[in-house]
Amino acid sequence: MSSIGKKALCISLLGSAMSLTACSSHKPAIVLGPTSAPTPEQQWVETPIAVPQQEARPVKEGFAPLIYMVETDQIVRIVDVTANVDLLTMPVMARQIVSVNPDVGVQISGATMRMGSLPRDHRYAIYLQNNQQNIMRVGKIRPGQPGESPMPSGR
Repeated sequence: MSSIGKKALCISLLGSAMSLTACSSHKPAIVLGPTSAPTPEQQWVETPIAVPQQEARPVKEGFAPLIYMVETDQIVRIVDVTANVDLLTMPVMARQIVSVNPDVGVQISGATMRMGSLPRDHRYAIYLQNNQQNIMRVGKIRPGQPGESPMPSGR
């Protein structure tokens, strides 16, 4: 190979190596978005909903022992259906167990609220009373305008 051919080959290899290093060092720029946004505009209207009164129905009824787990905060009423007598009415928190046992009485999560002994041949019922009002809520949320106080982003 002639000296001119060797020089051309070296220059060609050098150019290729330089172009490879130039490509690997060029990284795309990372574009970050804004760190805050204007506070959104919110409008809410609440309207009570009239619901006709309905006949109370027990969530559990039968002979003792009777057990029920309350799902949400409620007022619980326990009734001796045979004698038509209210045994207990009280607020109970969510996930508490209400039980009617003829030997022990009425218990809420293991704590005796009314001492037994209750008649074994009577039927008992557990009712839930909800004193909350039904409400319809309608709202509009619109993006805030530029120049308003910013709301921090979740980053």
